[in-house]
Amino acid sequence: MKRPLRSLIVWTMLWLPICLAAWYYFADIHTYLARLGVVYFFQASFPDANVMVQQSGYELLFLVNHTIPADLDAQSRFLGVKVKLNAMVYGAGWPLFVALMLGTRDWAEKEWQVPLGLLLLLLSEIAGIYCFVSYETLKGLLEAGVDTNAVLGFSWGEQVAIAILKYITRIVLPTLLPIMLWVGFNQTFISMHILAGGAGASGTTTGRSGIQIADQHRAG
Repeated sequence: MKRPLRSLIVWTMLWLPICLAAWYYFADIHTYLARLGVVYFFQASFPDANVMVQQSGYELLFLVNHTIPADLDAQSRFLGVKVKLNAMVYGAGWPLFVALMLGTRDWAEKEWQVPLGLLLLLLSEIAGIYCFVSYETLKGLLEAGVDTNAVLGFSWGEQVAIAILKYITRIVLPTLLPIMLWVGFNQTFISMHILAGGAGASGTTTGRSGIQIADQHRAG
């Protein structure tokens, strides 16, 4: 294994427990920020819904109340949906991203890259929670016999998209986004210390093989 890559792995593993502890310690703060963002986007998507949120540490309880128009066929004029979730699931990429950035040990431009990366991870967390709450809300309306297209303007295709995004933002983004951000922010490090190192090692091996072949021909 090349020395820069080995150093990156070692330092990242050393930083990761510290980053995990900090992520857990500040869970109330980043959960609160995510909560504000989710409520804003949710109310924009469901303008007729009354949304209340209760936060207990990193756990969120959404209470969504809908008033069903009288001209629509529904079991009740009022519908309440409760959605409880663990916000840490959607913000799981935070500690890995910070550990990778610190493990690189190249501090050039990190003063803006780390805050920008954390902001993008926060938006990913907001998107994940929003998709989950929206999916559970639509599911509750459908189970109550409400035409979600007539009440909310959500077409069948949009409902399918929310269902798909629910799993992408819960499983894929928290895992891949921190790695993608690190790669995007560390192009110079990757090209100089990892890719160039591999090319140099390959070139050295090829050169030595050529010398050995030439020596064999001379001996022959």
